[in-house]
Amino acid sequence: MPHRRRQCGTATIEFALIFPALVGVMFLLIDGGRLMGSRVMLSQATIAAARTACLSPTAGAPDIEASARDAAPMLAAGISVPTINCGAVPAACVGWPRDTGDIVTITATYSFNPGFFTYLAKTLSQTTRVVCE
Repeated sequence: MPHRRRQCGTATIEFALIFPALVGVMFLLIDGGRLMGSRVMLSQATIAAARTACLSPTAGAPDIEASARDAAPMLAAGISVPTINCGAVPAACVGWPRDTGDIVTITATYSFNPGFFTYLAKTLSQTTRVVCE
């Protein structure tokens, strides 16, 4: 029995040493997952914005940006669409008759702010080119 008494509390000390590292890894995984999810949502938002620009000849820059925000509601507050090109004319695509073969290019940005690990803070950028049909 004396041998058992000397090991009393060893598990508690080991747990106290390991637990903070496990919690840190868990929160790193949460922030990393949010970063990856934001990247995918931004990609889907640019695809939706390019599709709007391609299918609607009367869509202006506000309509295209709104379609990007609608496609990614979790990122809606932070998405901006600074670049919209319709064919050879870098304009807001208003009145541009998009024929078969016209190329629409959309670039969107989003500032990712992690909840726990600030070194994961990034400005994500996504460019999508769509050939109108």
